[in-house]
Amino acid sequence: MSDEARSAAREFRARLDQALAAGRRDFAVARVELDRFERIRDWHGDAVGDAIDVTLTARLVEVSGDPDLITRESDSLRLVVLTADDSDHEALALLAWRLMERMSEPITGITDDSIAVGTTVGIVHPDSLSEPDSTNLMNAATVASHRASIHGSRRIAVFEDLSGLFGHVSELDRSLLSALDDGQVRPWFQPQVRLSDGAVVGAEALARWDHPTLGVVAPSAFVPEAEWSGIIQRVDLAILEQAALTASTWPGDLQVAVNISAANLDNPHLTQRVLAALNEGALTPDRVVIEVTETSLAQDRRAAMSTLAEFRAWGFTASLDDFGAGHAFFDALRDGLFGEVKIDRSILSPHRGESSAFLAAVVDLAKSVGARTVAEGIETAAELQRALDTGCDLGQGYLFARPMPPEVFLEFLRAGDVPAHVDVQGLLDSVQQQGAAWDYSRPRSASE
Repeated sequence: MSDEARSAAREFRARLDQALAAGRRDFAVARVELDRFERIRDWHGDAVGDAIDVTLTARLVEVSGDPDLITRESDSLRLVVLTADDSDHEALALLAWRLMERMSEPITGITDDSIAVGTTVGIVHPDSLSEPDSTNLMNAATVASHRASIHGSRRIAVFEDLSGLFGHVSELDRSLLSALDDGQVRPWFQPQVRLSDGAVVGAEALARWDHPTLGVVAPSAFVPEAEWSGIIQRVDLAILEQAALTASTWPGDLQVAVNISAANLDNPHLTQRVLAALNEGALTPDRVVIEVTETSLAQDRRAAMSTLAEFRAWGFTASLDDFGAGHAFFDALRDGLFGEVKIDRSILSPHRGESSAFLAAVVDLAKSVGARTVAEGIETAAELQRALDTGCDLGQGYLFARPMPPEVFLEFLRAGDVPAHVDVQGLLDSVQQQGAAWDYSRPRSASE
């Protein structure tokens, strides 16, 4: 941080403390993470980056009403004070959502194509803290923004009283630990399809909690808290061990992809634990894809890179998940640590008017280092067509199939030829004629 930035940050803190000392509680502090800004600057150059920075700063001033109510933590991080009458959760969420939407709108007139900077926002009201001061407010906004970023780009989170949060997490932790011991947490599988010929080449293992009273619980309901508490390490390994056993029963040489969280990437014994799980199912490393997100690499970069190198040495394929939603680790790609890049849906399904150039550039980048590409989250014919047009290798999403329990996925494989196939062009023609293949106007249940 430059001396100028440090000075601005001190002034920002002083203004917050002055407002609090005067008894004011009519504001909230929001932390804005510009998820794609650093990558856009890398790709388009400093001149374009500076022009985008000016536009985004103007938008923050527009929302806050005063340039003195904004400070910069880094190129990708801003803190802004917004008018907020009280700590009502829904009102704060709406305020954060509007800010996120405004900051994420495409920027035109700087390059030939529009550019969208994905944004996550964490927000806090002074009344949510037992001892509100500038430091605690800024820390709480940071906690909220980290919580939002767990779910990807274009997300918001409202900071709540930690005493209540910890009580909730503690209760959830006890239930989740018991569920792990009882085998209630298990993998469901979503097929991955080779777009050139429709062959099903593998599946991603996705955690599901078969709760005795709530039914099938999706990971969004328990994974974020498990990451906070560290229980995610046990969840990862439980899913991996079961997925390896299940994949050993699949016909042919289908691969299984498993997610590894940031908490596990710095575990020096992780690779040995994974190898032990494979031995149980007589599965070889070449049939396993280890998926890690860009965000997880940012947690402890040195440990993560060491772990990935170890996986590569044993013959595993490492997949860079959600590419385009967070930080960009070009050096890790360049060094050959990843054999696969999963393209985030925010790139596959761009804002209106945005061309396919950025998606094509990501595909070309992956190919230049010998990595295959997976277009994830395909839900519409337009998204499938973009994936085909830009040369993505594999596709995954609701348009092909929803996640299935292990026994249903095995039936899915055995229902057709071995290996199973999807008629990609026939599916595309059918959806284009009939409209969406899924009724997106209604909410999906956890099992869907």
